[in-house]
Amino acid sequence: MRHSKNKQVSPNIYGFHAASEAWLNDEREIKALYLTEQASSGFEGTLSKGKKMRLSRPNITIIEKHKLDKILPRGAVHQGVAITCSPLEESDIQDFIIKSHSQDKTVIAILDQVTD
Repeated sequence: MRHSKNKQVSPNIYGFHAASEAWLNDEREIKALYLTEQASSGFEGTLSKGKKMRLSRPNITIIEKHKLDKILPRGAVHQGVAITCSPLEESDIQDFIIKSHSQDKTVIAILDQVTD
């Protein structure tokens, strides 16, 4: 596991599952990954999977929990894991309708104000 001491950039995705999905999404440009020592061992599977997928990812930054608390929104449930990444390209309903024409069946679920 490589460690980086880069200047901290505010993370925009945090929590184990959200960060893991972002890390493994080849459409995401990951700029930084912050892990506490405690969380680093639990995130090893995700790091290994990313390597096997040959994703281009930055070195991880090991950070103390209280420092991670400071760079995230107050009360953020981060579980010792946070990522700074670019947003995914936005899609609207017309994009999904166009893509659905090449499918035998399509299901579209529209959700509002989903929380963890």
